Amino acid sequence: MDERNGRKEIAGLWERLSKSQTLVFSAKTRQGEQKKVQSGKAEVSVIQAPSTLIYQEKGYWLNDDLPGTVFTNAFRWSLDQSQSLISLEHLRYGLNRPVFLFHLAPVRAGIFESVDSHLCLEDTYLGSLIWNEKSIHFHWRIIGPRKNDELIYRYY
Repeated sequence: MDERNGRKEIAGLWERLSKSQTLVFSAKTRQGEQKKVQSGKAEVSVIQAPSTLIYQEKGYWLNDDLPGTVFTNAFRWSLDQSQSLISLEHLRYGLNRPVFLFHLAPVRAGIFESVDSHLCLEDTYLGSLIWNEKSIHFHWRIIGPRKNDELIYRYY
């Protein structure tokens, strides 16, 4: 994607990210030989600064389509317009101890992919994102010796 269109995509996705209010997700996880498929829903509060968005997610895992275990989660999206990148960090240890996940870059209109896989100990993180005016479809994988996780997030 050329630089001009890349900047347009970054600006469009950034604006859409700032409007997220709801999350619907599914998670396929494997820990050793144990496999589990779960889904959930959450409300998303967005804290916005000039080049960062913090997603504070509060929701529940579904059990037989009924609300189950309550959870909270936090992510930080960071904008780097000069490099046409958006970075994603998990804030499981708080704002001052983020866990870097990956950089996302536009590859086609409405589509972003991780620039490189990211290694965290023995695990590899990869991601892709499809967005439009109404939603963001975020797909990511965590692959390692004991993990083979697939996470599908839909932000509205």
